[in-house]
Amino acid sequence: MIVGTEAKKFLGTGIPNVFAEFKRVIGEPGKSWQVGGKEITPADLSALLLKKVVQDYAAQFGQPDSIVISWPANFRNEQREATKAAAAKAGLKVEYYIEEPVAAALFYSTQNSLNGKYLVYDFGGGTFDVTLLEAHGKEITILYHEGVQQLGGKDLDDALNKLIGDKFTTKTGDVFDPVDCNFTKLDTESAKHTLSTRDKTAVRLVSAKHGMVAIELTREEFESAISSLISQAEMACENVLKCGQTDPSKYVKKSEVVEVFMAGGTSRVPATQKSMERLFGKPPKVIEPDAAIALGASVYSAFKTSAGGVLNPLQQQAVNDVEVDLIAPHFFGTSVLEDDHSGMYNDTIIRKGNKLPCKESRQYGIVRDNQDNVNCDVTQSAIEERNTEYVTKIWEGNLPLPAGLSAGHPICVTFAYDINGTMNVSFKEGECGARGGKEVTVDLRPGH
Repeated sequence: MIVGTEAKKFLGTGIPNVFAEFKRVIGEPGKSWQVGGKEITPADLSALLLKKVVQDYAAQFGQPDSIVISWPANFRNEQREATKAAAAKAGLKVEYYIEEPVAAALFYSTQNSLNGKYLVYDFGGGTFDVTLLEAHGKEITILYHEGVQQLGGKDLDDALNKLIGDKFTTKTGDVFDPVDCNFTKLDTESAKHTLSTRDKTAVRLVSAKHGMVAIELTREEFESAISSLISQAEMACENVLKCGQTDPSKYVKKSEVVEVFMAGGTSRVPATQKSMERLFGKPPKVIEPDAAIALGASVYSAFKTSAGGVLNPLQQQAVNDVEVDLIAPHFFGTSVLEDDHSGMYNDTIIRKGNKLPCKESRQYGIVRDNQDNVNCDVTQSAIEERNTEYVTKIWEGNLPLPAGLSAGHPICVTFAYDINGTMNVSFKEGECGARGGKEVTVDLRPGH
């Protein structure tokens, strides 16, 4: 088993059992591959990667005292639970989880004196997040998250590969085959990195069929090829300023954003930086974009675990006075029958943007006399949605009822969401706050 840069050399060579970018599909139902007669899931692959990271750390510094894992702010519940499962498979005892833009904001708070509203633009390899926050020193309050699940450096690489393929076809009249040209993911990334620092680059393809094929790429061509992807990120930035509000008077104005902080390797691409400068009228801050999230997560780890006596004075100063207020990243609800019994609707219980930890209870009633069970579900959505067809059902089950109940008998539904992204749900027969009654407690972890 090979993990990391060495493994990347085998991508695009036609060699089987080489995996990349599986973070984008972690937690996706039914996503797996057969390797050596075994079924391998994205969580299994993530576990191998996590284990390698910790092994590399331990070889230099000894076993870590505390582990904090970061994940995209727009990760759905099933993705978060699958990430936790991967950590468990890797044998890691994770103290805390933190959203990547929040970690990036913490890092930037150690580099600048913050006072006001800020935007964190996190364009990584597989996902895109944008977070609006308010910060005063190291007191950080998350105001709202937005993002695009399937947008990252991979998509820019795909666009660049298509550009190379089109030029190859123009020169040879043949379809571009990366295996024939021995053109790997590392070659694509190398061309992308060069175009981030220079206006043009040359790619020399050695085709078994056509021999040497030289292709010139310009930054202008690349930026044209990725313009629709940059526009998707810009739309998310526009949406995050609305903070989920329908009243435009409550939107955060672009002029109120003090600075834009960029994180994630894709933030190095000049088109992303120009996009933010065009949108907000000022150059964004780009400091350690590849490491900003990891560095911010380490600050969070030191802060949460009270690492007094372990840190040197400079490190201790970085974590002093840290305070982070997190929010729910999605809308969570349950399906309820309309009052006129005409159909079901989705009733939101925890709203996106609710401060964490949060707990909400809602009381409903059974539909008919002598009803013997209640069909229960938990739903999730990126926007507030009443139509049950447009939400994701992340759990469904039944609450059995005692005999002899009358229509309208209360059912109490309680949703609780903690700072580590764990959702606990219960459906209980009886009034909210009352003791007793049959209850179903929901375990939202995959496979439970």
